Amino acid sequence: MFGARKKGCAEQWNKTLKELDSVDTHISFLSQNDYQEVIEVCTAAFVGTDRSPGEGKVRWIFGPENVTGKPQECERFVQGTRWYATWCTNCCFDYGCVLGYRDADSGKLLGVALIMPPGTVKNGNVLTVLRMMNLGWKARGPPLERNTKRYGKFAKERALRAQRMMERMHRTHAAGRHWYVYMLGAHPDAQGKGVGSSLLMTVIKLSKRNGVCTYLECHADKKAFYEKYMKCVEEKVVSNADPNGIDMCACSMIA
Repeated sequence: MFGARKKGCAEQWNKTLKELDSVDTHISFLSQNDYQEVIEVCTAAFVGTDRSPGEGKVRWIFGPENVTGKPQECERFVQGTRWYATWCTNCCFDYGCVLGYRDADSGKLLGVALIMPPGTVKNGNVLTVLRMMNLGWKARGPPLERNTKRYGKFAKERALRAQRMMERMHRTHAAGRHWYVYMLGAHPDAQGKGVGSSLLMTVIKLSKRNGVCTYLECHADKKAFYEKYMKCVEEKVVSNADPNGIDMCACSMIA
């Protein structure tokens, strides 16, 4: 059963967790009741702060025209990242599942892994046309690709170039059944404390239980972290739409 909004889905997957060896007790599959918390953690993790770096791919897409100084204080960047986080969260609540890491004392959600189980990603594409229409409506806001007036003419093209490149990498290295890590993030206050590592290791254990691999793409600035648990099978440069801008290096990781 896939789709965390479906009744009983989280409960079913949590039973599966109990069958795995040495799973962190802070981790569980989340349900619709956790929806808003998931968006907030994803947004905070990907925006980052001046002391805790966020997601390099997202920052590259929005570019210096939208991210200056302290990222958490850049209104356009925060709002755009929230829209992206909402889109990804809806995708996994509707068609995949969501792992969460909660503090044992406060109950606060510290990290999340948005994941697509085996069979839910076809030919490197997470989204079909119907899924995209459904998710676009739920996110309640114009996608970056259609809002050049707000975000600038280069952000749209950077987003499209990154998407096309990562879909090609996905098709090349994970054509068969696999667990796909769509988004992995820890709240800035919890980074460096093993939250992301525990979530990733849990997904890898689920993959091994199913006899399949775990796959994800990441920005090169996260390569060192992922190489602790996965193998980098390809690095590709995504050219910047801005002729004066910096290109991005994307990595395919597999375990």
